[in-house]
Amino acid sequence: MTSLDAIRDSLPDYAPRSAAQPRSVLAPTGAPGLSERQIWAVALASAIASRHVPLARNIEALAAAHLSPRI
Repeated sequence: MTSLDAIRDSLPDYAPRSAAQPRSVLAPTGAPGLSERQIWAVALASAIASRHVPLARNIEALAAAHLSPRI
């Protein structure tokens, strides 16, 4: 399974600084007011919007534990 550290290390050099710190962003303290499910939904949507396929696939793999496949 992919880890947040592995995802961070795979990001290109031009990625925004906040993208390089997924552990702090993908935590309730990094996203006050959002539930864990909402945090992972935003992370997945953001990864898909980035059009960086490896990032999207890795975030999708991690988010699967927090999201249901149901629409």
